Amino acid sequence: MTNLGYDPKEESSDQTTPSEIGLLAADTVLEYRHHDGANQLGDLHPGAYSDYTEYVTVNTPDLIRDPDHWQPQFKAMFAATSRREFDCVLFWSLDRFSREGVLETLQCLQRLTSYGVAFKSFTEEYLDGTGMFRDAVISILATRLLVNWAAARVISLGSARRLAAPQ
Repeated sequence: MTNLGYDPKEESSDQTTPSEIGLLAADTVLEYRHHDGANQLGDLHPGAYSDYTEYVTVNTPDLIRDPDHWQPQFKAMFAATSRREFDCVLFWSLDRFSREGVLETLQCLQRLTSYGVAFKSFTEEYLDGTGMFRDAVISILATRLLVNWAAARVISLGSARRLAAPQ
């Protein structure tokens, strides 16, 4: 900072200079971050960033016991759809509806259909399961999934052959 003409020890309260505006912004961010629950200062539990929640993981990197663990409302939505508490699930976009992967998301849409509940994407007008083309939409998505899977497999096989080729 000194090489750029700034005094790193400057602490004036004049909020009209660029350096003071920067210091004010930094102080504001730090004040917020010190109290955001990350325990950065170790004031919630001894040791900076130490755990004070007594949280125990359900899923590990190697073993997924409950894939919906972080989505209790997603589970609740499916419970409600199974009881036909509503007729349609409206979501912003398919990638916001489920984060589980393409196949699992497709299976979720099929579950909705099996319960007699329609689905519609707010931002993807082609993804509309409210009308007579609901089955066609799911079939198109399934076909696209299959094509993408096959293409990925060809690419990975080609990469494996290149890696295994003698030098």
